[in-house]
Amino acid sequence: MLEFSKNDFWLNIKNVLQGEFGIEIYNSWLSKFNFVSFNNQNLVISVETQFIKEWISREFLNGQKRKINGQYVVLKKGIKEILLERLNIKSVEIIVDKNSKSEFIQESINNVHSISENGNVCNIGTELNQLYTFENFVIGESNKLAMSVAQSIINEENLGFDVNPFFIYGEVGLGKTHLMQAMAWEFKNKYKNKNVVYLSAEKFMYLFVQSLQNKDIETFKSKFRNVDVLLIDDLQFIAGKEGTQKEFFYTFNALLSDNKKIIMACDKAPVNMENIDNQLKSRMSSGIVVDILKPDYEMRYKIAKQKAEILGLKCNDEVYEFIATNIITTNRDVEGAIKKLLINQKFLNQEITIEVVQNVLKDNLIANKKSINIDAIQQKTADYFKITKAEILSDKRDRKFSLPRQIAFYLSKILTKKSFPEIGREFGNKNHATVIFACNKITKELEIDIEIAEAVDKITKMLK
Repeated sequence: MLEFSKNDFWLNIKNVLQGEFGIEIYNSWLSKFNFVSFNNQNLVISVETQFIKEWISREFLNGQKRKINGQYVVLKKGIKEILLERLNIKSVEIIVDKNSKSEFIQESINNVHSISENGNVCNIGTELNQLYTFENFVIGESNKLAMSVAQSIINEENLGFDVNPFFIYGEVGLGKTHLMQAMAWEFKNKYKNKNVVYLSAEKFMYLFVQSLQNKDIETFKSKFRNVDVLLIDDLQFIAGKEGTQKEFFYTFNALLSDNKKIIMACDKAPVNMENIDNQLKSRMSSGIVVDILKPDYEMRYKIAKQKAEILGLKCNDEVYEFIATNIITTNRDVEGAIKKLLINQKFLNQEITIEVVQNVLKDNLIANKKSINIDAIQQKTADYFKITKAEILSDKRDRKFSLPRQIAFYLSKILTKKSFPEIGREFGNKNHATVIFACNKITKELEIDIEIAEAVDKITKMLK
């Protein structure tokens, strides 16, 4: 613990943030912080609205790195990196406290504690986002299966096979955390007497390490062994951390043996996780494993419209269509685009026209053009051959449809980093062997068929 007073400590933090981010950003956003607690190098700060929390978390909490010539180069530092580097702080947590008007809300917390108005049990959970419910969860082809399994688990439906544990995986920004927290809300509301805990793998490790430092591992174990439903997010964080993996494995087995529910989320399927014990991988795969894919046009449109309505952005369908057409990466990027427009509407009093959208989102559009994904490949291939995307995804075997489908398979393999199984799933759950056959066939045809070579060349240029 720092030796100087809380006032000095908080003033020091404010000075550091102002110096690092500049007076303009500090006054606009970071001055909204209120001090909550600092204990065991864990800083908890609050803001007054969920919107401010989400914006600061998205734009300023974490830094940015890029891999150049095999080395990670820091493009900008975030709040976490700055405070961890400059002060004796190991973690930073932002919470929402609508009643916080003073700088010091309460005394420092003596034990690990979840500062949550939502009443997480056992003092080990993480605050749930009140917007992350099933009512606000947009359902599309990319997440329909994950949503169905989640609801069947909550309703305790008998599917005829074991779905415990439930493992959700997918790239960053596709809604895994939203789905996990929506499940936590439903469990808490439906089963009042059950102990439901949601937390990140990072928080699990932090609590474990702290229990070792305090020589109180038995209290740690007893807390987790008394959980009825454990939802653990960002599981990739424990990769390479042998001690944490070992304790998680013991916790995992203890809960499963008592028929307690375990739901996990990660950026990779268990079989593809690196630096994870094989025995733990096997246990994580023993229930049901479901992936969440990137959203298609219809889902991006629904996300844009829903987020605009929730946040109060005033615009028309043409704006949603533009965003759905041009922001083709993740759910989070679509939501981020809406928030950027909202900032301009609120602070610059701008009417949100297509011209304004193009100007405000120009950085998103440039980044988007650099990223070719399978959804775009399917659409451009369908456009070139004058058929529909649905026909590309169908099982029709006429050459009119099978050739464009095979070319789309081939382009998906050479223009993206997706594996054969991942490509197959994005084409309506086609078998990976079908994808391999198509890629090999088109590779050979390119050498002897001028029309196919021309089609591949022109579609590639359309995509780039």
